[in-house]
Amino acid sequence: MKKVRQLDFEDEREGKSALESIAENRTPIALLLDGLEDIVNIGSIFRLADALRLEKVFFYRNTCDLEHKKLGRVARSTNNFTPYEEISLKKISELKDEYELIVIDKTSDSIDYASYEVQTSKPLLFVLGNEKHGVTQEVLDLSDGSVHLPMLGVNTSMNVAMASGIVLYHFYSVK
Repeated sequence: MKKVRQLDFEDEREGKSALESIAENRTPIALLLDGLEDIVNIGSIFRLADALRLEKVFFYRNTCDLEHKKLGRVARSTNNFTPYEEISLKKISELKDEYELIVIDKTSDSIDYASYEVQTSKPLLFVLGNEKHGVTQEVLDLSDGSVHLPMLGVNTSMNVAMASGIVLYHFYSVK
């Protein structure tokens, strides 16, 4: 009988250590966190960014301590391996030359994430908004489009980390 075992990092990365593979083969997708406040959501998003080897996580209007011990615990230290940067609105405007900016939020123009067609061959930059207030108008004004998850139940929103996981894995599989 074949013995099944759980794979570890080195099995998945052909014997390379985490440090050896940090910069290799990044997925052409990045995240922009617009005013997220919950350190647990941020830690979960770092884990997601690491799992998909995203290019970078950008923080706009950040109020969280990105060196906080709890963030490191929730992120399982992936914040040490995922490139990130705190940026200004001017820098977001400049990123439009480099990325297609797609907001993940229910807006007057948003469409079901599964129906969104990528407009360019540029890497994608997904924008996630504040847990209570969503994406700011100034960032919405810079976006190339917005997507949402269909909500079939009574609740009209989903946790930001969970929603980003669903959308990012979808676009990872079609990119």
